[in-house]
Amino acid sequence: MGGANILCCGAGLEPGPTRHVDDPSLVPLAPPALGSTLLAILVYVALPEAWAANSRLLTACDIEVVCYLALAGIMAARSSTEDAAAGGGRG
Repeated sequence: MGGANILCCGAGLEPGPTRHVDDPSLVPLAPPALGSTLLAILVYVALPEAWAANSRLLTACDIEVVCYLALAGIMAARSSTEDAAAGGGRG
């Protein structure tokens, strides 16, 4: 390929800065993602076994997405530019 970076989103794009696991800017995403994933697992288990497995999985995933978007929206509504400038209240 001649050394060019080819990504699924386009050809020849240079990758952006790498984020590490300990990057504090990734921390606020964890609570909504974790909570909505746990809820989806509980929903999948609680749905009737008479449903097809793919129907139960799709229903649980839909509920997970709605829960994640709601929790992320609440976090975004509660945040402010002052929080971001001060490091989000961390450290």
